[in-house]
Amino acid sequence: MSLLKSGIAISKGNLIFSIYSFFYLFTFYIILTSLPNLSISTNYRLIVVAALNFEICIAILISSFFIKKINKLIFAYIIPLLIIIMSIFLFLTNWPFTLIIIFAIAPLLSIELVIFFNHFQEITLSSERARTAGIIAFVTLPFIFILTLMRQSSMNSFYSLIFIIVLNLGIIFLFFLRPNIKSINEKKEVGNYFEKKVIFFYLFPWILFSIINVTLAEDASIYILEQTSASFHLFLVALQVIGVNFGAVIAGFFADFFGRRITLALSLTLYGTSSVLVGMFTTNGAFSLMYFINGMSWGILFVLYIFVVWGDLANKDNCAKMYSFGLITYFSSLGIGLLIPRTFLPISTSSLLTCLIIFLSIIPVFLAPELISSDFIEKIRLKRHINVIKKLNKNQG
Repeated sequence: MSLLKSGIAISKGNLIFSIYSFFYLFTFYIILTSLPNLSISTNYRLIVVAALNFEICIAILISSFFIKKINKLIFAYIIPLLIIIMSIFLFLTNWPFTLIIIFAIAPLLSIELVIFFNHFQEITLSSERARTAGIIAFVTLPFIFILTLMRQSSMNSFYSLIFIIVLNLGIIFLFFLRPNIKSINEKKEVGNYFEKKVIFFYLFPWILFSIINVTLAEDASIYILEQTSASFHLFLVALQVIGVNFGAVIAGFFADFFGRRITLALSLTLYGTSSVLVGMFTTNGAFSLMYFINGMSWGILFVLYIFVVWGDLANKDNCAKMYSFGLITYFSSLGIGLLIPRTFLPISTSSLLTCLIIFLSIIPVFLAPELISSDFIEKIRLKRHINVIKKLNKNQG
């Protein structure tokens, strides 16, 4: 039975489980990188968080090779239990034990991330994967954005501890309620075996975007922050969150009904356009439009490059490795962005350079084959054509 009128066949239980699991993993990452109960200087803090991101990348890479050989269900139960025990001790110790615990929890989260996305690929069909991911992103990303902003201020250790305990208890509760799930891909879909160059065509734009997002785009954000008041900047962030949600919904429907390539090209075009706006106009109205468009493009790219593209490229033999490409690119760029010095180019030069690189990254997208089944797209087109004919007949009648 379909969950939504859009044709998503995933059960409500699996959808709720996926939403909470994703929220749990990324929320815990945000709390972990806030370095709770650890008082160190800003420079050392940046180095520690960067090292934490690189450790996550290494753990994801290593776990992607052995994840097939372990009982993922057992690990899905054990890891949350280990995390809840270790996270409690996180607030009961001081330097250097706090730092040791933080670096011990990070690999566990990495393994859990790989298990989650491996599981997500198994319970979703390619024809509905983007819409399912869009729902997950629509529900979770606003809260993740808010928590990211809260991380920038000092959080009370007691409330952080309570929040972590609730998160862990919730994930354990969901794991025990989860029904036995059999892979629908094995029953309904034929495994994909794409050439290596296809993977490169889709990976290259994600690498370029990730680098720009922590360099030139960061410079633009700092420039806008300096040009606006604190209250207006908060308004801009709210606009960006709305844009992210809107983009997640767009990504879900466009990517499933019109294909991955056109949706990816659209998101990159929007990102390039928002970059040009910053360089050409310095009014509050331009900043508002830029933040909304930027958020929308980020929401589309997040859905496609965290959930969808790697699931489409994957098969039961290489699923974990495919998802590791996207995750390692994401977390390594966060680490690199903390270590490299700001460029602080003139905003006009920075925005035009960003636009140029982004539009160049669209070229591999057009060279890549469509990931979603051509039969499914043709069926959607035929259904739309039939609906148009029915409306015309109804109007003429």
